[in-house]
Amino acid sequence: MSFPIHIVDDEHDIREAVSLLLESMQYQVYAHASGNDFLNHCQPTDLGLVLLDIRMPEVSGLRVQDIMIQQGYIQPIIFMSGHADIPVAVETVKKGALDFLEKPFKDLDLFACIERGFEKISSQARELGDRAALEHNLAKLTAREQEVMMAIAEGLPNKLIARKFDISPRTIEIHRARVFQKMEVENAQQLIRALMRFDKFTPSSQSHL
Repeated sequence: MSFPIHIVDDEHDIREAVSLLLESMQYQVYAHASGNDFLNHCQPTDLGLVLLDIRMPEVSGLRVQDIMIQQGYIQPIIFMSGHADIPVAVETVKKGALDFLEKPFKDLDLFACIERGFEKISSQARELGDRAALEHNLAKLTAREQEVMMAIAEGLPNKLIARKFDISPRTIEIHRARVFQKMEVENAQQLIRALMRFDKFTPSSQSHL
């Protein structure tokens, strides 16, 4: 699967050369002459890969990385650097960049980095899809079903849940079945894993799990 590739470099010749190379391989390419241009064009949750030059006027690649981290951008970054910038590039990887390429880089090295980036983006896409599915399922629950769901997640048996909400155990059984159906799980363990995966539930010290 292919994703958009953003080339961020203030040098026109480099942008053109890399763009032409990638477009010849049928990649979808966006070229940006500055970090601000990229940040204005790309939203934090857009799927894509960023080829980012370290040294640029006004907003450096390092600053762009910091902004992306602060604002929750999910796009993997591959830094492009000159020989003198290698120690700095290593630090960018420690801060979360996928990799760095020393200019001038070989086509095969670039393609290898891109494929690793696409593997990471595919994982991000699955994660975003799973989160969206969970949010969709949660939105289907009534207020009472949400309360019952959290009680189930805390490990409370039906009788205690019924007592907590002052309703019959039979009604709790009905709510429980509806919660499992709407949340697309078969049991409490699957429900808890789904909720905890996206920080929708944290067991309390009084949890009956």
